[in-house]
Amino acid sequence: VFLLSLAAAGLCFNITFVNNCKDSLNVCDKKVPGLLAPGKTAIAVYDAKDSTMFRVNCTGKTVASTFPDPYSPLTKYQIDARTYGFDVAMQIKPMSGNSLTLTCKSADCAGTYWFGGEKTVLFDATSRDTDFTLTYCP
Repeated sequence: VFLLSLAAAGLCFNITFVNNCKDSLNVCDKKVPGLLAPGKTAIAVYDAKDSTMFRVNCTGKTVASTFPDPYSPLTKYQIDARTYGFDVAMQIKPMSGNSLTLTCKSADCAGTYWFGGEKTVLFDATSRDTDFTLTYCP
């Protein structure tokens, strides 16, 4: 699952989906129709005020997400490998500035989010209109 939510009106951003897994994946989003074959990429454009959820093969458990910070020009982002369980390794990489790249290959990865737990970690992207690359099986 990949949830992307940004609050600033008028801004758009791109997400480049990369499948480095050995099997095809269904990103389960109308902007990325069909299966994403191994070694292939897809680029989708999203309005910054939209909230969108991506679910690997429509039943995935691992979540990469970004959230607007209404009190600053920044976007928060995270990988959730704990709330629903871990099922696929992934990486979320902001494509501008010096924001951190998060890579999660297990439920215990650094920077993971655990709903209601003390492991909640949100990282700041450089700005709200940052593009992202989401890589499966990095």
